[in-house]
Amino acid sequence: MRSTSPVRFRAALLGLVVLVAPTLTACGGTTEYTLTNMPANLAVNPFMWQAALDTLSFVPLASADPSTGRIRTQWAPSGSGIPGEETMVDVLIVGHELRSDYVAVDVYRRVNGAPAAVNPQAAIDVQTAIITRARQLMSSAENY
Repeated sequence: MRSTSPVRFRAALLGLVVLVAPTLTACGGTTEYTLTNMPANLAVNPFMWQAALDTLSFVPLASADPSTGRIRTQWAPSGSGIPGEETMVDVLIVGHELRSDYVAVDVYRRVNGAPAAVNPQAAIDVQTAIITRARQLMSSAENY
């Protein structure tokens, strides 16, 4: 069994974001929400919600439910160069405040359909990206 070092996996995940982000859009029948068209049933902080959608926009969404604050991506190639490697991200946002403990991120990985270990730093990196983007959105909104 081939082992992937944490550094290599993290680099591959970042590479996937950088290379694929400009070319993929959310799909799977989910509505693309923006800060100007947030649904009435949005149960979470709108900046955090939009930030999560923006951060995950490089991979197709399997579901995005504003009433529960849950966003799940589809399985997508990781871009690491390992044949058959795919990742999926699950985000849960709770509450109306912009706080790091109000967003939980799980990253799943499989190789040739079999579950595989994930570097715990991957979820932290996605969470940090969501929070950073939410702060940017909030700052931009305050400047209008």
